[in-house]
Amino acid sequence: MKFKNMEYLKNCDNCNTDVVIVENELFFSEKQKMETAYCPICNSKIHEGKIDGWYFVQTLKNHENDKDISHRCTYPMP
Repeated sequence: MKFKNMEYLKNCDNCNTDVVIVENELFFSEKQKMETAYCPICNSKIHEGKIDGWYFVQTLKNHENDKDISHRCTYPMP
């Protein structure tokens, strides 16, 4: 399942954890190469694909917490 532009929701077959994979592409596109994403809990392979950057992987719970924190932070700080 794809969240938005470069975020994917996967379920680890090994530990049954919901994982979010974020594609971080380089600003200037270069040659794409095969990269592998691993589960942050059990370290098993959950995704493989061609990309010109890297994958950032975290559990769905941590991903939602990070989004919640970023929405509550205001700039400039009061």
